[in-house]
Amino acid sequence: MWGAHAAGTLLAVTSATTNRAQFLRFCVVGASGYGVNVVAFGVALALSVEQLVAAAIGFLVAMTSNFWCNRTWTFAADHRGLARQAARFLTISLATCLLALAVLDLLAGNGVPALAAQPVSVMAALPLSFIGNRTWSF
Repeated sequence: MWGAHAAGTLLAVTSATTNRAQFLRFCVVGASGYGVNVVAFGVALALSVEQLVAAAIGFLVAMTSNFWCNRTWTFAADHRGLARQAARFLTISLATCLLALAVLDLLAGNGVPALAAQPVSVMAALPLSFIGNRTWSF
């Protein structure tokens, strides 16, 4: 009886440690994606690309980088179907973006300065992004 309980406890601790490690890696990938986005945006602007197009380029380059890093490092799911994972990752990314935009609009509409509201909106969308990608994309 004790052996089964100990094994269950060990599995729960191992699972919690794995979840924590994945979440931390997910956050590192997201932070690096922000840097990739800014650099790609800056390069596009330097090449005289219109601002909104440059922003879209930055988003797409960062999303591609994040997908690859999450697929190979965060979730180690590179043995599964690439196209299916990419489509699901895109879906989760768009849903997360819409949620972040809604939170940003809500906060900014209630007097919170946009620069203060933006990081809050990103943090509000983070659980959806992590859980959605962990359970569905990868």
